[in-house]
Amino acid sequence: MTHRLRWHSLLLTAILLIIGSFAPARGEAAQEEQEGTLEYKNYVVRYDRGWDILCEPYKIQRNDWVLKIFRQKGEIAHKDFREFLGIFKRLNPHIKDVNRIRPGQMIDIPLRKVQPGGLPGQASGVVTIPFVSITEVVDLLNSQAQTYEIQRGDTISQLIAERFGAYGSISYAEGVKMLQALNPTIADVNKIYAGQQIYLPNPEVRQQPWYRSIFDADGNIVKEVPSAAPKQPAPVAPEDRPISTAARTEPPPAAPPTPTTNLAAMDAAARIVGATLQKKGTYYFPADNRPDVELDLSRYPLMELQNGRRLILNTEEKVMGFEPEILDALLQTAAIVDLPENPTTAQVLERVLASGGSATGTGEGLNVSIPGVELQITAKWIETVADSSDNTERHICITPIQTDAERTPEAIVRYLDQHNITLKEIQAGALDLAETEGKGEGLQRYPVEEFLTAGDQQAFISQFATSMGFTFSPNVTISFPYAGIQVKAMSNLLSTGKGSELLIDFGDLYGDAITSIKKTGLRIVQIEVGDPAADIVTKVLQGLNLAHRVNPHYLAANRAAQFNTSVTINGFECTTGSGQKAVIAKTSLPARIVSFLKGKGLKVIILGG
Repeated sequence: MTHRLRWHSLLLTAILLIIGSFAPARGEAAQEEQEGTLEYKNYVVRYDRGWDILCEPYKIQRNDWVLKIFRQKGEIAHKDFREFLGIFKRLNPHIKDVNRIRPGQMIDIPLRKVQPGGLPGQASGVVTIPFVSITEVVDLLNSQAQTYEIQRGDTISQLIAERFGAYGSISYAEGVKMLQALNPTIADVNKIYAGQQIYLPNPEVRQQPWYRSIFDADGNIVKEVPSAAPKQPAPVAPEDRPISTAARTEPPPAAPPTPTTNLAAMDAAARIVGATLQKKGTYYFPADNRPDVELDLSRYPLMELQNGRRLILNTEEKVMGFEPEILDALLQTAAIVDLPENPTTAQVLERVLASGGSATGTGEGLNVSIPGVELQITAKWIETVADSSDNTERHICITPIQTDAERTPEAIVRYLDQHNITLKEIQAGALDLAETEGKGEGLQRYPVEEFLTAGDQQAFISQFATSMGFTFSPNVTISFPYAGIQVKAMSNLLSTGKGSELLIDFGDLYGDAITSIKKTGLRIVQIEVGDPAADIVTKVLQGLNLAHRVNPHYLAANRAAQFNTSVTINGFECTTGSGQKAVIAKTSLPARIVSFLKGKGLKVIILGG
């Protein structure tokens, strides 16, 4: 028992760090025990569709196959294999076919999604995590087990099904295998008795990064955990090679590019729209009843869009000696895009998108709407593409900007990326975009919203007053003339602290009493039984004559509204007692929307949990 407790203590402070808070500092001395060693391992943080993805760099070994590797790695693969496969393809574009891998290839295996500020050093793109290297699988399982006393009527199948899923499922079978490994003295899992002490595997063991590695390809538990993957640099995609329509001898050396071509601007435009740009060697186009047309890619780069459209980018009067209109008639598989000398990225984009058969236009809009918030996105150009990694339709919204200060905040960029909308903002005069690939999210952990969750109406008003910096005094005595006499009554007083006061009646005053009170100059609102929180807030704001906006909207980026993202909140905006602007949302908001609002200096209050 002492041995088991010692392992439990050691592993809970080390291995669990991979899925929780990674607390031990890099500089702490490694703790060594007889059974294992506290070591450090480097992981990389990659960006994918608005998320930071914690990845393990892995070098393909002999006799590896993709499903074997995937089965052993990661929380994402365990939860949703289809999503995992899409992320893997996007993070490893050099793997053209996941069923064809070869020893020595480097891949990044996505392990799990990471919230902003969740890991130390996350924004740098490299995370160092302490872990315990243990060879005996049973020791790993012991760290995740709990003792249990068999009760009358218990069966192993019932105990495992409650924790790992229905009888007959893969997770159920794995649960049984782990129970058998933890309890080697139980010869037959169908024969247990009341009062017997056993060790049950904890269902949370499936969230451990090493979980998949304890099973072999047949689902049996291995005796030892495979050794940790070697630390290797992130993979580098092989250099693009020019392709040819037919077998050719070695192409002639490429001529140096002319100074007016501006390959950098073409490169940037290709990356923005997700196209490939061929700019080296010779490309051969078949022509009817005549020799093939040879295209010097260093002078006339070839861009292939995601919709399959191929474009020849031309900055000269003639293309390979042909008049553009003549060559255009000869070509069956590509179109010519004429560009000015030394074009800018914006000029390349404008003409490529106009020629590429894409959904483009000035000011086209997209919409993302969920309960509580609506986003309207407009851009100078919008390109709609089909993502082959998971067959989803994605929108690339491209807009030129003047300065870096006009960029859309990271919280909104990532939120939209999670909804299949990618913002690309090109700074005037710049030929490239700021790269986010390989780096983690620079945001801090999301701020906690202030929820108003009081059950009864009077308590809700009190909570609302506290959040707004107002004063709420229940059961105060008021005096007013009624039918020729001075009458005293009890009511509730709400004060902004700036000379604005409001009586709030919860149904205690009747008839002409309300009218008599108003004649004294006091303002009063009546809260009806069953009034929802949003209606109560509306009555209070109106009763106080407090300036407020209903369903306020905000421009995401600090630039003109024409090509921008508008964020509309279902609720109110008003000023607190301290003078701060506050957003009162009628329902809970996504964390990144809260982060965006807080970044604009707004206080965020949520009505209800």
